[in-house]
Amino acid sequence: MKGTVCLVAVFALALLAFGCEGKPQGGGTQTPPAIGGTTAAKAPDAEAGKKVFETYCVTCHGTGGKGDGPAGKALNPPPRDFTDFNVMSGLSDDQLKGIIKNGKGGMPPWSAALKDEGIANVLFYVRHFARPQN
Repeated sequence: MKGTVCLVAVFALALLAFGCEGKPQGGGTQTPPAIGGTTAAKAPDAEAGKKVFETYCVTCHGTGGKGDGPAGKALNPPPRDFTDFNVMSGLSDDQLKGIIKNGKGGMPPWSAALKDEGIANVLFYVRHFARPQN
């Protein structure tokens, strides 16, 4: 329980330190605005995925996706290293979408902030970090 409280505090501080659109009104909490529409499914958009990543993910996963973002350094378990091809190639898109949507380990759920299209876009962008080692 103590670790969960600490994780929530670190996450909240990261959002405050690195910006979060919208301010809570009247002392309550506010969910960040949703990114991604609710229209019919279309091909993932890497540019839109990059925007989602830079908005929600970079503070923990770092700009290069190595799990070395400023807030991520304080997390245990550490954020996933998206550049690890062996790990990333073993995870299906459905598994990763579920993790983004529902959270897992130290990662919070993003279903309140991201619609299915936003999740598909960020996953498409995240996949570019993992390259096979030659």
